Amino acid sequence: MAVRALGRWLVVASTAGVMAAFAGVAGADTAATPATFRSQGPTPRVTAAVRLTKDEPAPTRAYSGPFMLADPDNPRVIVAATADLRTRVCYLLRSSDAGRSWRRLKALPTTSALPFCTSANGGVPEAQLAWGRNHTLYYALNGQSSGSLRTSNSVLLARSTNLGDTWSTTVVDDNEGKTDPPTNDTVSSVAVDTEGPADTVYVGWFEAHPGVTTGPNSVPQAMVARSSDGGVTFASPVDVDPFSQVNLDVNGTPHRLVMYFPVLAAGHGVVEAIGYPIEITGTPPQQLLAARSTDQGKTWTVSAVGVSAKQIYWPVASWSPKGGSQGTFLVAYQGGVNQQQGEANILFVRSTDGGASWSPSVRLDDDQVPLVTHFTPQIDVAPNGRVDVVWYDFRLQQGFAPDLYYTHSSDNGATWSPNQRLTDRSIDFTLGVSANSDVRQPPGVASADQYAAVGWTDTRLGTPETQTQDLFGDLAQFSAIPSSKSATLPVLASAFAGLLVAGVVLGAIAVSRRRKGAAAGAG
Repeated sequence: MAVRALGRWLVVASTAGVMAAFAGVAGADTAATPATFRSQGPTPRVTAAVRLTKDEPAPTRAYSGPFMLADPDNPRVIVAATADLRTRVCYLLRSSDAGRSWRRLKALPTTSALPFCTSANGGVPEAQLAWGRNHTLYYALNGQSSGSLRTSNSVLLARSTNLGDTWSTTVVDDNEGKTDPPTNDTVSSVAVDTEGPADTVYVGWFEAHPGVTTGPNSVPQAMVARSSDGGVTFASPVDVDPFSQVNLDVNGTPHRLVMYFPVLAAGHGVVEAIGYPIEITGTPPQQLLAARSTDQGKTWTVSAVGVSAKQIYWPVASWSPKGGSQGTFLVAYQGGVNQQQGEANILFVRSTDGGASWSPSVRLDDDQVPLVTHFTPQIDVAPNGRVDVVWYDFRLQQGFAPDLYYTHSSDNGATWSPNQRLTDRSIDFTLGVSANSDVRQPPGVASADQYAAVGWTDTRLGTPETQTQDLFGDLAQFSAIPSSKSATLPVLASAFAGLLVAGVVLGAIAVSRRRKGAAAGAG
């Protein structure tokens, strides 16, 4: 799940708890048509791959998929949140030279009482990032005292005003020691609204109660908490699910759709909820949901979006101010007819009217090879409006070894560039954490006007003994990257220098004239 932008409305995209769609719902499609692929301008140049995790020498390292952002005001700065799945510690990685080199920062976003951050849920990034005003970076993650997957997870929100050199951390939802019932949170998203006197920060998570099989606590919950003071304090979290009135008939039995893993994003409309399946007999195609709040997350309106697929996983969402007065909402997800047989595609929908209506879903992977898996997409939007989507892809059929593929759109998702391979070699997933458990996470993508920076889990330095899992990355580069923080700074400096020179010249002329006048008066 991913969070990218927030504007006037707060919306939550999440997974449908009961994976049933309206019978005969308009727009439902289990085999999406291909997107319109055409040139979006010059094809970006792929730079050489670099290791993001070079600061970690332990051969047993096993890093999770990164969540990445580019500094919107300084394209030379890229940040990535990740967890070492062996030590269960979350870190921030930072590049100050547009991805040519990286370092792992010493400061940790957790607290001393809750130093461990990982969860046991596959497909969910272990850490989430969002920008606020004045270069404030927000980092949402789990917190644990013991590092055991059997221990309850709490929710943390860290904030930094110096790009991760130091952190101030707030406990958003404290579950330490809870046993009645046991409570386990999995952070899924963070979003920031920069309107108003202070950043309004929203954190979303999936709350479950392990071992509870009856009663209201047996049903997982989609939770959202809000801070009105830039993440210093939080109001009590709100469960989005009771606001759902979406009831579907499955074999004559009504089922109310509820949400998992809320993904927060907003602009001037609605974002969706994409479902993990809860298997029930006779389940029709899975459905997207959308919940919207116009009162800072206190109340919600939940509705179904008229697109579906046989199986849906890993939703990611973003909002772009482009595309009209209400901007454009953009959602990518993994869906397929039979993913158990290895068939899955990267699908996409968008809304240009604030979520009132949605486009039919289209397929972003452009290969025509049957029974190929394309999985766990990620999405971001550059300041100039370019939409970037990346995913893992098995089209080269190199065994259990996918590659990272990429497509981009310069018209708010109406058309897309032909797919481009970004990995320099296929990723051997017979090594690393993914070989023995379902901890697949999306790759990372950070969008700037000049590039799309990507990162992925990579086992090229591993052996059967070490099972090493690093992060590698590169750029799909469109144009030259400024050598200074801002392209406007040299212009301003030149203008200032020009004014200074002009002032010196005019001053010299004035002095010369005064001297001549004085000489004439003396004569």
